[in-house]
Amino acid sequence: MCWLFFDSTSFPHTRTMLKRYNACFIPLLLILHRFLFCAVQGAPSGGPVDETPPGIIATSPFSDSTMVSVDSEISVTFSEPMNRNSVLTAIFISPLPESGYELDWDKQKLMIKLNEPLRLDQTYVIRVGSSAQDLRSNPLDRTFSYAFSTGSSIDKGIISGNVVDYSGGVSAIGIPNAIIWGYKLNDSLQANPLVRKGEFITQTDVNGDFQLTHLSPARYRLFAVTNADGDFEFSPTTDKIGIPSGEITVSDSTEANPIMFAPVTVDTVSLQLQLLEHPDQNHLRLHFSNSINNNVVTTENFDIYSLPALEIVP
Repeated sequence: MCWLFFDSTSFPHTRTMLKRYNACFIPLLLILHRFLFCAVQGAPSGGPVDETPPGIIATSPFSDSTMVSVDSEISVTFSEPMNRNSVLTAIFISPLPESGYELDWDKQKLMIKLNEPLRLDQTYVIRVGSSAQDLRSNPLDRTFSYAFSTGSSIDKGIISGNVVDYSGGVSAIGIPNAIIWGYKLNDSLQANPLVRKGEFITQTDVNGDFQLTHLSPARYRLFAVTNADGDFEFSPTTDKIGIPSGEITVSDSTEANPIMFAPVTVDTVSLQLQLLEHPDQNHLRLHFSNSINNNVVTTENFDIYSLPALEIVP
C-alpha cells in the first residue's frame, strides 16, 4: 500500500478536500480490515465426515398398493444425493421383466421404465441392494424393498436365510452383497444360474442375511452367488456359488424355514492324466490332475493295450 502525504500549510486550498477524503477513506479501511481478518479467522471448512447411511423417503406406487395400473410409473426417492453407478447396479425387480427396463434420474429420484406393461394380477417387488451408496460412499444399512400389485391382493410368502464363509476358520462369517436368485419351479424351465438369472432376486446385507419377500405359493429353488467381480452374473472363474439341499415350498402368508448357504468354488477344469509310471513288471501307476471318484475306477471302464498289436491285456 502506498501513502501520499500533503503539507496542508503549503496547500491551504486542499484542507477541505483532505477532510472529506479522510472521512470516506478511514471507514472504508476499517470495513476491509474486518472483512479480511474475520474471513481468515473463521471456523475451518468441511466439518465432520458424513457417516450416516442414506435412506429411501418415497416410492411410487406406494408400498403395498393394490389394483395398480399396468402402465404406472415406478420410482424410488432417496434422502440424499447418491452415487448413481452404485444404485444402478443395485436395483432388482421381481419378477424380472422379460424385455428389460431403463433407469433415469431426476435429482434424488430414480425412475424405472419397463420395456413392457406390468403383468395383470401380479405382485411386484422393487429392491435396492445394500451396495447402493451415497456420495460419501456410505451404503444402505440393509437391502430396501417394497411391493405393489396389479391385482386385488399382494403375495405374502417369504424365504429368508444367510450366506456365510467358513474359509477363515471354524466361525462362519457373513458374506455381504451376495446375490440370491430364486427360480419358481412351476414356471421355470431351467433353474440354472449358468443359463439365466433367477426371476426373483435380492442381495445380502452387511451381515450376510437376506429375505425374498412377497412370493406366491409355489416350489422354489434358490442359489447364492458371491458376485466377487460386481457384474451381477455368475462367473465360475471368479464367483463362488451356494446350492441348497433341495426345493423350498412356500405357502400363502407363511415364511419358509431359514436356509444357509456356504458358497464354494466350482471346479471347471476337466480331469486329466498327468503322469504314467511302471514301478515294476506287474504294476502301473496313474497320476491325475484332481482327485477322482474311486467308485468309478473299475476294470469295466478302462482298458490296457499291448503295442504294437493293440491287443487288450487281461
